[in-house]
Amino acid sequence: MGKIGVLSAVMFIVVCIGYFVFDFYPEVFEFGKPQEQSLPEKPIPAASIDTHALQTSARVEQSVETLANYLIQPAANDYDKVRAIYRWMTANIGYDSQALFSGNYNAQSPEDVLHSRRAICSGYTALFEALGQGAGLQTMTIDGYSKGYGYSAEANQLNADHAWNAVKLDGQWRLLDVTWGAGYLNEHGQFVRQFSEHYFLTDPQHFIYDHFPEDPQWQLLNPTVSLRQYQEFPTLKPAFFANNLALKSHLNGKITVNSPLQIRLTAPPGVDFTARVRQGNTEFPRSMTFWQKSPEDVILYAAFPQPGSYLLRIFAKPEQEPEQYAWAAEFTIEANTSSPAFPVTYQSFYDSGSYLHEPMTGQLQTGTQHFRLKVPGAEDVAVVMGEQWHTLSKQGSEFVGNVTVQRGEVGVYAKFPGQTQFSGLLQYMGQ
Repeated sequence: MGKIGVLSAVMFIVVCIGYFVFDFYPEVFEFGKPQEQSLPEKPIPAASIDTHALQTSARVEQSVETLANYLIQPAANDYDKVRAIYRWMTANIGYDSQALFSGNYNAQSPEDVLHSRRAICSGYTALFEALGQGAGLQTMTIDGYSKGYGYSAEANQLNADHAWNAVKLDGQWRLLDVTWGAGYLNEHGQFVRQFSEHYFLTDPQHFIYDHFPEDPQWQLLNPTVSLRQYQEFPTLKPAFFANNLALKSHLNGKITVNSPLQIRLTAPPGVDFTARVRQGNTEFPRSMTFWQKSPEDVILYAAFPQPGSYLLRIFAKPEQEPEQYAWAAEFTIEANTSSPAFPVTYQSFYDSGSYLHEPMTGQLQTGTQHFRLKVPGAEDVAVVMGEQWHTLSKQGSEFVGNVTVQRGEVGVYAKFPGQTQFSGLLQYMGQ
């Protein structure tokens, strides 16, 4: 059983304010390369287990014992039991954001949480333990640090403020966070229920990016990560791991730059990106960021309008899905110099697998400019200014040429087989 009983759970709530913040729009450990235990792959949950948990009737929700007995009825193994408990709790227990902000915490015992249907993290962990005990599972509550609500990578504020659970399956401990699995706090501090698969039996190498236990053994990593290393990690969100991304450069969350920033990462085919530069409450235009894929990796570029401190947020999504981009990563940037914005990109640039070599600056000086870009499959590529078209020379899959730039809009267009019209790739401004 876990180390937090009812008394200790009540004592812990005064600091238990860590909560996941969600925003829309791999192995990354180079310093020490911690490795997780040899864990079995997370099984694909049986739909019948989730359905059973989500169809629980009020009749069996009157006590921890009756609820636990009901949830495990269709379970074929301990994994099914954990899944049923996690799925019921994430669907039925809401985060008590009012208590978080007021400091007036309600009782967080398993029975109190079951009847109120609201909790902070200590209540979630206490109820999970109680249901786990009723299901015959061996569980623990883990206290520690989190990069949740109120955490700022820019200020790197860090307090032991959160609790989550571990459960032993097939002789090995696994990690999960029912609190963050239930939803998120929006920008207004309001709880929004949204189920998260990420925090169910999470890979320890992923979990460590936003959960740091006070007892290092509960990292489930060998070697373990130090608190300083945890503080220096970039902020990586569930979408980063859901899209199978991995950093190749800039493994530290704080970056100092003297020129436009380039971050390299790997991604499977079919992942789209966007990024935003922020300073305080100000979000700069999309042209302050740019991304493209090389044969080896994805390169994300960022420019900064003046020296100062900034946040760079990276968003990702599967390209075929209509959903909004999900926040995947965040870096704190200290820019020592200003750098110009990039050209505006259109979807055809990404759909065609294009790659821009030059010019990378969105604002072009009038006069001769050299253009060079790769546009696979294109028959023609032209630089267009008003009614003037300047066709670039084709050299394999690259198109190159010198163009006399005039004031005003400067577009780059490509014609592909089977098309009667040119498609926009890039937009510059001559000045």
